Amino acid sequence: MSYLRQFPMDILKIDRSFISGTDTPKENAEIVRSIVDMAHSLGLRVTAEGVETQEQLDRLQSINCDRAQGYMFSKPMIPEDAGEMIRTAILEGGSN
Repeated sequence: MSYLRQFPMDILKIDRSFISGTDTPKENAEIVRSIVDMAHSLGLRVTAEGVETQEQLDRLQSINCDRAQGYMFSKPMIPEDAGEMIRTAILEGGSN
């Protein structure tokens, strides 16, 4: 843990095994909450990997996790396709 302060970083990612893991959901939830709290106290933003359901996203939002990524939002894609998806989202969002 002491190494966290030695690296120049501003985002901490939580591995998908803690988000979508089913071994001990309550224990995983407490670990995720602790990671988010610790990261925020160090001035870091938090990205949760492996979000697949609305329930997972709701849980992360309830503990103030900053960002989420996973199949709920999109399957992995090549950079060109990601750029096109973002451009399309911006254009569609701007027309409302």
